[in-house]
Amino acid sequence: YLLDEVVAVTLAELGGIADESSVAALVDAEVRDEIEWTRARPDVAALATQPRIAIASDFYMNSDRLGRIVTAAAPAWSGIDIYVSVERGCSKRLGGGLLELIRRDTSTPASKHLHVGDNVHSDISVQLKAGGAAIQVQPQSRFPAPGEFGPDDLSVCDDELRRGLAEFGAAHPTEDQHR
Repeated sequence: YLLDEVVAVTLAELGGIADESSVAALVDAEVRDEIEWTRARPDVAALATQPRIAIASDFYMNSDRLGRIVTAAAPAWSGIDIYVSVERGCSKRLGGGLLELIRRDTSTPASKHLHVGDNVHSDISVQLKAGGAAIQVQPQSRFPAPGEFGPDDLSVCDDELRRGLAEFGAAHPTEDQHR
């Protein structure tokens, strides 16, 4: 699913206001928010100097939007090929098809493919099962990596969201209560 679809469905469920301009405005706001809050990890950003590199993502944004976010956080990564599951019809998580596609496009055998990622299943296990090598980047957040979120994590995230909304409300007292 694409971000546009998520926003359209959510808006429709909130009252049927899912017109194209509203969806486009909220999608653009999400991309701007990601750009504002995304920071490159120096250890990962340094990999941009490698001779053959690509980004593989099961993210819900298309490659153009993800490219804007990546380039804003790590300008040296501008122009690097981006493979996004929602555009390619395959994923890392569900069988590793996205990683296979990258290997095919770059004529790289699995035994010569190093994948770097944070998710134990989609970045590490799937790659190792295919015969490739993998390095797990340890998350620097107290929240679980994508795909590793469980019921026990909900209260911590809820507390963080409520704290953030309270801080926003205090800083913006005249705004329409986070509508």
